[in-house]
Amino acid sequence: MDRSRFTFIPTIVGIGLAGGIAIGFVGVKFSAPIVLALSFGILIGIVFLRYPSYALYVTVALIPIERFGRFTDDNTQFTISLMRIMGLVALGVLLVDGLLRKRSFTFGPAFFLYGGYVGMGILSILYTTDTLGTIRGASAIVGNLLFFFVVVNMATTRKHVFVSIVIWLTVSVAISAYTAYDWHYGSGRSEITIVSGENDPGKGVQTQETRWATVWMDQAELESLGGKTLRRTMGPTSHAAVYGINCILTIPFLLYMLRLPIKRGWKVVVLISLALIGYSILLTNTRAVMLAAALVGLFCLMKGLIRLRPGQYIALLIVAVSMVGFIPEDVYNRILDLSNYSYKNSASLRIRVEYAQAGIQAISDNWLYGSGLANENIVPEYLESWSSAPERTTVHNEYLQTLMEVGFIGAGFLFSFVGLLFYYANQSAKNFARSSDTEQEYWFMVAVQISMVGVLIYGVQVDVFHFPLKGWWLLAGITASMYCISNRLVRESAMEEKTDIQVEKHVDA
Repeated sequence: MDRSRFTFIPTIVGIGLAGGIAIGFVGVKFSAPIVLALSFGILIGIVFLRYPSYALYVTVALIPIERFGRFTDDNTQFTISLMRIMGLVALGVLLVDGLLRKRSFTFGPAFFLYGGYVGMGILSILYTTDTLGTIRGASAIVGNLLFFFVVVNMATTRKHVFVSIVIWLTVSVAISAYTAYDWHYGSGRSEITIVSGENDPGKGVQTQETRWATVWMDQAELESLGGKTLRRTMGPTSHAAVYGINCILTIPFLLYMLRLPIKRGWKVVVLISLALIGYSILLTNTRAVMLAAALVGLFCLMKGLIRLRPGQYIALLIVAVSMVGFIPEDVYNRILDLSNYSYKNSASLRIRVEYAQAGIQAISDNWLYGSGLANENIVPEYLESWSSAPERTTVHNEYLQTLMEVGFIGAGFLFSFVGLLFYYANQSAKNFARSSDTEQEYWFMVAVQISMVGVLIYGVQVDVFHFPLKGWWLLAGITASMYCISNRLVRESAMEEKTDIQVEKHVDA
């Protein structure tokens, strides 16, 4: 008899007894809904313990919804969200499952490099001038590290990786469909859109009252755009720039899906998904998003992830030209009017130049260990000559922002971590390229490389790693896992070749 199937019976019985006693006590003190919620939570916990990968899949499904799943306002000291709760559940399931099965956990150099950055960030609480911002920032990067640990230790097979990516893409496309709907028929057509004040997405602060709104009226460039306020979509995130890069991350993987041996009907679904993601990118009404998306598309062509015949180029051009008339006026006035890309007509570009100058000065004054993680009080101190200097802001450049916050020591940890992941992605692709049996895995790692390069380029004009960019962290964990998987396949292949050689020598003898 196979006894392995009964391994979890004692654990389940123990959880059931403890849970029954807890529900009894809770039922005396609290209402029926709380009792039902606790009962449901225990049931889900038992399922996750029996099938740990399900905890990973549910966590991945929550990645694209971000702000929709938040239970607190953005300006609170500690934010609570469905994603964070589920992430902790997944971590708990991983730890309990590991203890029950007596298996070791994978850490690796990447974990410790980012851990060094986390340590510097936490240490900066002692000397920051923005205590609340630094505490919130430290909380966020600790979450990143734990999520990375969960993905590396749960996505241990190619099946886990593929299913996670499919779930992430499916929910991302569904969100893009909702965003388009909300633009045309929801908050984009009514007065409930976020206009200004404390809830302005330009200041990165959202409240629960506006959780489901995805459109706001941007007033950041009133002067350069002739007094116009223009609609922009932020999707389920806190800002259009965040939603834009989340959409861009999905492009290489949707194109990768087209390379798979799937039926024509599914390919049509993927093409529709690409169209929805592309439309969401347009609706962000963000110039940097448009440029980054164009570069990612170009990289996909250069790396061969997508191959188009001359006729297909012509067809795409015809479709693009025919769609111009259907593009919302707000989008045209901000990102499709080429005159807005000049230094003179782009207020955001001029502001970013001044921010960069202020950031460089702040770095030179405290280059070793920085001025505090997520410190938004530093840049305004160096913008005193500017009459419109905000009370709080960042440099809007990931590289300068990191150097300003944690100095060359902390930045060394962070960018060594990113560089190591990029090495993992490239080496994994090389390993998979050795065999025709792993061609799909090779192209998957090409998609990972393109996404990583896209994020690094995007970071030139915005502090991208300071975003709640859990899609990127999913790819980071998967990259480390695929590196281990590819190395294991190489070792197995080498052993098989060695065995075959020994057999041939024995036969010859």
